[in-house]
Amino acid sequence: LMVASMFGGILVPMAIGQFFLGETPLTALQITAVLMMLASLVLMNVRTISFKGASKSYYIWCLALFFANGLYGAINNLQTVVMEGAQRTEMLTILYLCSALAAIGMELFQGQGKQLVDGFKMGKKSALFLVITCLSATAAANLLLYILTLMESSILYTIDSGAVLVLSIIYSLVLFKEKPTWEVVLGMVIAVASIVLINIPA
Repeated sequence: LMVASMFGGILVPMAIGQFFLGETPLTALQITAVLMMLASLVLMNVRTISFKGASKSYYIWCLALFFANGLYGAINNLQTVVMEGAQRTEMLTILYLCSALAAIGMELFQGQGKQLVDGFKMGKKSALFLVITCLSATAAANLLLYILTLMESSILYTIDSGAVLVLSIIYSLVLFKEKPTWEVVLGMVIAVASIVLINIPA
């Protein structure tokens, strides 16, 4: 699921940007950097990838996640192009409102309405983390839409996907004392190298 999500987040906006929005074609070096990033995403997740016991419907959901995450990025990019970077507030309000309504609807559909209500009963520490998460997500979404006005989406989403996974792994090493495998370390090195290469001007 993680690999499908990350691949979609890079490849779908890239394809739409290149073929339909007239973005500047990637150089050979940037294409190499993108391929390196895709390889690093697989490497960093390789020990958790398993094809045993997975049903066909599971792969359909992976494919759906690939396109859903990709279309999210592509729509962000399209909105930025059409509105010339304006109206981020409306875009983000609609995004988070629809996400909340979809989550509530799914919980009710699965008969988990009581758990949904119970989820908001939390202590001060949990509430603090909730507020920090909300502020971080809001800042990240605003920064993403702002940076889309400054650089090509093909480059931005490659950096975004790789950096998110690298930082997540670093957090897990520091906060949860997880021991890195050689695949994770190699994947992180390749991801960082990819970010450097993709930013080298043509």
